[in-house]
Amino acid sequence: MKREMKRIGKMAAAIALIGFASCQKQSQTENTESVEDVVNTSRTAEATSTEELYSSTGCSYDWPSMIGDCAVVTESSTDFPKTVTIDYGDGCVGPYGRTKKGKIMINISDDIRNEGATREVTFDNFYIEEAHIEGSRTATNIGLSTSGNILISVDGSFTATTDAGVRKRTFSRQREWIQGSSTCDHSDDEFLITGGGTTTGIKGYEITHTIVDPLHVAPGSCEYILSGSVEVTHGKRGGTIDWGDGSCDNMATLTTKRGKTYDINLDERKILH
Repeated sequence: MKREMKRIGKMAAAIALIGFASCQKQSQTENTESVEDVVNTSRTAEATSTEELYSSTGCSYDWPSMIGDCAVVTESSTDFPKTVTIDYGDGCVGPYGRTKKGKIMINISDDIRNEGATREVTFDNFYIEEAHIEGSRTATNIGLSTSGNILISVDGSFTATTDAGVRKRTFSRQREWIQGSSTCDHSDDEFLITGGGTTTGIKGYEITHTIVDPLHVAPGSCEYILSGSVEVTHGKRGGTIDWGDGSCDNMATLTTKRGKTYDINLDERKILH
C-alpha cells in the first residue's frame, strides 16, 4: 500500500511539474506575442509619418523622392486651411520598399509649425503591404517645449487587418521637433517622442505601452527608431523594448520582466528566440 501511495505521489508531482512547465511556456509565448503585436502596430504607425509630417508645412517638397514617384499628391488649395490627398492607386512602392495603395487624406488648418495649427489624418481603402489600415489621428501644435522646440500632440486610433487577424492601437503622444523645423529640408529633421497607449493584439490581449526614454526619430534619413525605450505590460507579463543606441538599423532588444533578453528583427517584426 505504501509503495502504491509513493507511486501515486510521484505521478502527481510529475503531472504538476509538466503543468507548471506548460504554464511557463504559455506565459512566455503570450509575452513575446504581445511584444510582437506592439512592434507591428508601431511599425505600421511609422509607415505614414512622412505623409503626415510634411503635408502640413508651407514648404514645397520633392514628393516623388519622399513617398514614391507613382503616388499622386493633390491639394484643395494653395493656402491654409486645405486638404491634401495622397493617392497610391492600386499599389506604389516607396523609398523604403513598402508597397502602399489607396488614399491618405490630411485636413490641415495652418502650417503645423504655428501654434494652434491642427492636422487630421484619415484613410480611404488604404493598405500598407497586406495590412488594411483604418482609423484617424489628429496632431496639434501646442506651443514650445521647455527647451524652446516646437511641441506637437498626436492622438489617434487605428486598426490593421491582415489574414492573421486584427490589431488595434490607441495612443496619445507628444512629438518635440528638436532639429530642422526652421528649414524646408526634411532630411535634417529630428524628433523626440513621449507618451503611450494601448494595443489589442490579434489574440485579443490588451497591452499597454509607455515610453520610458524618449524615442528619437529622424524620418527624413532613417525608417527606424534610432533610440529610446518602451515599457510593455500585459497583465503580470511584459518587458522593455530598447530601440537602440542611435544607429539606423533594423534591430531592437526585448528584456522581459523575468530578465530574459531577446533580439527583435524590425523588418520581420519577429522576436528571435
